[in-house]
Amino acid sequence: MIKEFCDQKKYMLIAAAVGVISAFLPWASVKAGGFSVSANGLDGGDGYITIILFAAAGYLTFRNEKSEELSGNNLYMVVGGLGLAGLLGLYDLINANSTMPAGNPYASVSIGIGLYLTVLAGLAGAAIPFVLKNNKNKE
Repeated sequence: MIKEFCDQKKYMLIAAAVGVISAFLPWASVKAGGFSVSANGLDGGDGYITIILFAAAGYLTFRNEKSEELSGNNLYMVVGGLGLAGLLGLYDLINANSTMPAGNPYASVSIGIGLYLTVLAGLAGAAIPFVLKNNKNKE
């Protein structure tokens, strides 16, 4: 079934799927003293937004003719959804340390794989249509 898709749609669907899965993976962990707490994307609420954006982008990519590239408003909606999800993840990545209480030298935040994958899937997925332009399926 995946062979039916043009390269653009194939890679955009993979990016959307990785983005949805990344919301369930650890986004950050906080270590303070002897305690460590890990949180995934659904714990803070931003993961729900990224799941909706990635799922909508995946649906819009999947619903049209499989062998033809996205174009027009459909392309803009998919790129916008993927890009917005990636930017939201990037915002969380940049502001991860600012959520810590000031003046606590014993606390540290480490970014988890889920947040990195959210940023990567969103921004790479938004770039795919421009990188793989006019690359139709030959079959």
